[in-house]
Amino acid sequence: MMLPRLRRPHPATYEAVLLSMYQRLLQRDPTLAIVQDDNGTNLVHMAAMRAGEHHPQSFIDGYLNFIAEHGADIAAEDITGRTPLHWAAESGHPYLACYLCRKLPTADDINKRNILGTDTPLATA
Repeated sequence: MMLPRLRRPHPATYEAVLLSMYQRLLQRDPTLAIVQDDNGTNLVHMAAMRAGEHHPQSFIDGYLNFIAEHGADIAAEDITGRTPLHWAAESGHPYLACYLCRKLPTADDINKRNILGTDTPLATA
């Protein structure tokens, strides 16, 4: 369910097929959208780390809306207290950061500090 790393732009048909495959996977196992690894990262964290410049805003929005509708937490913290917005800022993914800033539950989530209280998404960017 993770976003693939793209090394070049792909046609919109590729993105539509990819979203269709994700939809079929979630129809078979709805818990895939809420899975976290041992570090506490979920699909939104992984998207924030992987969403490069070759994923257009429309695809990022569609993917994140889709997994959020199936329970993925866009404000989830990993074991270090970093949110997907921290990772989007660090990874230099403005489309994903823009989506998260629009959709986070509260304004405080936009500049939330990590577990040590030293790192915010703004400071990371």
